Amino acid sequence: MATPEWLIQVPVLPGTVDKRIQLRQQHFSDAKALIEKGVITFAGGILANATTDGDNKEMTVTLFTVSVPTLAEARQILERDVYTTEGIWDATKAEIFPFRTGVRAALGHA
Repeated sequence: MATPEWLIQVPVLPGTVDKRIQLRQQHFSDAKALIEKGVITFAGGILANATTDGDNKEMTVTLFTVSVPTLAEARQILERDVYTTEGIWDATKAEIFPFRTGVRAALGHA
């Protein structure tokens, strides 16, 4: 039986863009092992405005999926992320949904 997938939707706190950019490398580095294990299966963000240059300074919500057996494990991944521990994500307002991917195309954006 396949491991359940969870969609995590977490608000990005206003006024944290400089801190988010400062911690981005650590955030990506910490996520790399989870990505390689197939735990994090998708990640991206909702922007305040469309962009074509890769600028995501006006990110308002982060969305990502994790493949873990339980809701508690999904929440633990969220709560341990440096963006949560350093006050960039508002984990108290995060929503986590059971999720099933219909289509996923690899774009390779970072």
